[in-house]
Amino acid sequence: MTKNVIEKIPVLRLPFKIRKILSSPQGVLYISRKGIVKGLKAYYAVGDFVSQTLEYMISIVDYKTRRTKFVKPVLKKPIVQTINPRGTLSINTRTILKQERIGSILVRGEEDLTPIGIALEKQGYKIAYGQPGIGVVVITSELVRGRRLLKILEPDTTSITRA
Repeated sequence: MTKNVIEKIPVLRLPFKIRKILSSPQGVLYISRKGIVKGLKAYYAVGDFVSQTLEYMISIVDYKTRRTKFVKPVLKKPIVQTINPRGTLSINTRTILKQERIGSILVRGEEDLTPIGIALEKQGYKIAYGQPGIGVVVITSELVRGRRLLKILEPDTTSITRA
């Protein structure tokens, strides 16, 4: 029998009071019919459903939609994996987002805050993410905005379990 090993990993945590603000669309909202917005292209597609319906260079998925299991989208290769607990941006995820690549990032945890990680490192990249029950939001990464968001994230560590 394999023991579960608990590790602490460094993260940047989003304060609870800011979550409601960031849950509203932060860019151009495209309202969907039957869950699909056609014709959109983005460099980054964040989220499983968005990755299935948009044209992109890099997808960031966690195999969940609204915290429930999702039919696994077909991922572009190469596929890189990261651990990113809910409500955080892990240092490992941020490091992966710095790298130039084409393919997919498979997140163990939650990918919701990865657009902040992209905005910290990249200027002028189109990022698409889902707005649950409404459609797709497209933003353009801005270093200045990313740095402002960085100031509200709190350094922390969180425990993860490895099998």
